[in-house]
Amino acid sequence: MSRHGRHAAPAGPEEAAQGSPAGLPAGPDGAKAKRRKGPRWRRWLLRSLAVAMALVLVVILGLSLEASLLLRKVERFAIPETVADTPGETWVIVGSDSRADLPEGEDIYTATAVTDVDGDRSDLVLVIQARPGQSPYVFSIPRDLVLPRADSDKEERLSKALEGGRAEVVGALCVGLGIPTDHMVEVTFGGFSRIVDRLGGIEIYLDKPTRDNLSELELHEAGNQTLDGRTALALLRSRHPQYLIDGTWQEVDPITGTAARTANSAKVFEALRVAAKTQIQANLTHPKELHSLISDLAANITADEDVSLWSVIQLGRSVLNPASIVTLEGQTTDTELAIFPNEATYAALEEAGYGLGQCSMAPAE
Repeated sequence: MSRHGRHAAPAGPEEAAQGSPAGLPAGPDGAKAKRRKGPRWRRWLLRSLAVAMALVLVVILGLSLEASLLLRKVERFAIPETVADTPGETWVIVGSDSRADLPEGEDIYTATAVTDVDGDRSDLVLVIQARPGQSPYVFSIPRDLVLPRADSDKEERLSKALEGGRAEVVGALCVGLGIPTDHMVEVTFGGFSRIVDRLGGIEIYLDKPTRDNLSELELHEAGNQTLDGRTALALLRSRHPQYLIDGTWQEVDPITGTAARTANSAKVFEALRVAAKTQIQANLTHPKELHSLISDLAANITADEDVSLWSVIQLGRSVLNPASIVTLEGQTTDTELAIFPNEATYAALEEAGYGLGQCSMAPAE
């Protein structure tokens, strides 16, 4: 009973709103009900997650900054611009046979032992179409493929294009095969050998024992092989392989040897991709070791001046996936080692969206 001798009337909507927070009932004595706090473990979990996310963000930013600084240490060069409407970005990897940087003790790779020409030439050309989140296309281009020059009506082997400068390699791929060059990376003999060693070697499978006296390749066992830098380079450069068949070493003809070399290029690239992925993943929780690994790899390459951190990230997102590796084939002759593009060559490139006549050289500024 109230002091007026009757029951108090129920509170109206406005009074109820004033008497308690929205959505919470008033207490029995009319006081505001207190909002309950969540369990202590939940608050602790949320705070821990916030701290963890902040730390991850700091690590990502730190690694990105560090990678950006490492990229600045890579020696750069200029390449001409190409125009083409193709998927993703196209990276051209050139293995240069420069004698200025040889593996230690590799006297066999002097100019007189391998060729009669000093200087740089395209000893290996790989084309990578990087599509983020998707498996990349990787084309191993025969070094003896004959392509037109972009600046004349003449034709020449791809192996000689680098003698006229990197621009000739870009032009030959664009005009002769419809392949644009968004980015180019160059690796020397010595650089390749050091990269393989830094990754702890590469795993290669051989159908049969293989040797090559000219490149000093000696692999006397079939099956899975772990190759160091020097041996991997010898396999990569082998043009006169001998195979152990029925207890006898048998040498193949020059055309077959050249084809085997192109196929080995693709095989070595896949082995390098797997080794690099393994090492990077193993060191993700060890920033110091990861920095050392990336720094050592970067020290052994040169790249075009437009390679950025973002383009490297996009390349990494693609090549960490299993690659679709294609060894380009062409028309050979019985009288020379030259290889000429044919229908099979262009059909293979069309699978990746490259087409003859679809690439052009941008006007020089």
